[in-house]
Amino acid sequence: MQVRYVFDPDLSQAGGRLARRLIPVLAERLALKAEALGGSLPPAWKDFYELASKPLLNPQVQLFQGPTDQFRPQALLWNVLIEPDRLPAGADEIWVFSAEAAQRLNASNPAELPIKVLPLAAGNLEPAGPLPLELGPGQLLFCSQPSLASLEAVLRAYLPLCADRAELTLVLHLAETEDVEAQLLQLLDQLAAASGISLDVINLETWIGPLEAGAYTALLERAAALLAPAGPMQALEALKLGKPVLGLEYSLLGLSAELTPARLLTALDASPASLARPEPDLLLDLAEAIQHEVERIEREVDFDARAARWRQASERADSGRKQKYSLFHSDYQEPEMQARRQWHLRYAKLFSGVPGDVLDIGCGSGIFLELMRELGMPACGVDPDPDMVEVCKGLGLQALAGDERLLSQWQSESLGGIHASHVIEHVDGSRAIALIENAFRALRPGGKLIVRTPNWRSAEVRHEGFWLDITHIRPYPLPLLQQVFSDAGFEIDQHGFEEFGWKDTYLVGRKPDVSELGSTGGNHGE
Repeated sequence: MQVRYVFDPDLSQAGGRLARRLIPVLAERLALKAEALGGSLPPAWKDFYELASKPLLNPQVQLFQGPTDQFRPQALLWNVLIEPDRLPAGADEIWVFSAEAAQRLNASNPAELPIKVLPLAAGNLEPAGPLPLELGPGQLLFCSQPSLASLEAVLRAYLPLCADRAELTLVLHLAETEDVEAQLLQLLDQLAAASGISLDVINLETWIGPLEAGAYTALLERAAALLAPAGPMQALEALKLGKPVLGLEYSLLGLSAELTPARLLTALDASPASLARPEPDLLLDLAEAIQHEVERIEREVDFDARAARWRQASERADSGRKQKYSLFHSDYQEPEMQARRQWHLRYAKLFSGVPGDVLDIGCGSGIFLELMRELGMPACGVDPDPDMVEVCKGLGLQALAGDERLLSQWQSESLGGIHASHVIEHVDGSRAIALIENAFRALRPGGKLIVRTPNWRSAEVRHEGFWLDITHIRPYPLPLLQQVFSDAGFEIDQHGFEEFGWKDTYLVGRKPDVSELGSTGGNHGE
């Protein structure tokens, strides 16, 4: 069974640090592809490029570990969320690391989604870097949260200590940035007034927005305690450093949600030796549990029926959209990619931020794939020449043997982009239409198709240049390609003629999002 593991690569978050440890272990047990949110791999993840660019023609399970608001369900896949903060639409089941999290999610689970409790493991903290704030020599309490939601309890426990503990500082890290500072000041004013405490005696340092992973480690090492962690992974990391954790209910680690001034004082006055406690590392247990759950899904889920329902829905959405063309038929042979490296770079950059991997049809010796690797964007290629496929593999690139017809085997809505440079002129009209329609089917909403082909308006191309390649079948003038793109359902973002070389024709088509499809009534050919 093929598995997509979608993860947040932010190493300042506990989930990102766990993913960095867990993915290589899972890759030894499962046919797994790692997919970073946002598409491109940050520099710290470059050693994961092989797993990130691995082609999966028919994945069946999506494991999603990241911010819940970035979860996008895939209709043909079984969608599993790992440790979400809420239950979003489109999930098929949920995996969490504590009975407390399962109980909290079940309280708002009208669809009765299955919720499984897995063994808890944590990632490795990045090496400590410079402190992001200028801090005094006194004791620190540290709280790192995605938003303001859990801070009131932290401040209610901390403020009563400020008058008698002048050396004590609370450091707040809030990943959320929108209007946070004004809301935090308002909350402080309200709580200080209710407690009869002057704002002048409150030592509070804040860091709003992303925090470097090394800076997070430095603050945690410097802190006397971690308050209200965002989840058990973050708590386990702190416990391994011998830091007390307060404000999180997790019975397996002996943690309580109770957060009071008295508990803070106990933690602050405890000796470091009394806090040291070895915590078991259950990474292998977690990997084994995930493997067993994936095997269970393979046994229990009827993926054929799921695919049939999706095809029926897609056929209804596509009704009335397609039309026929006059076609020419001929055999063809895919050429090697001949365009120069700098010509490809402008098109490679257009795939930045697409919602998935990029497929290079007619990848040749891998010029475009090398550029994608340098840009950190996962990509694989197909080429009918087995020698070219071996050249790509020798360069450490992902490539499969085949021509543009292999696209028909790609799972629907599984790709973020498709690049076809000097391919379409090597096929007849029926295969050209099939290429573009299969591209539309295989792309996720928001995905892009880029096609380049000789410019038939150029007299030099028309009279001689086009026919110097014996494998050319027929030209595709720009107006014809625009019509075929539109009839297939694409919105055309860019089109025209290049300023360099043979001034090739190019088109950039984008598959509309669902909201755009609804606004046009489903007829994209008009």
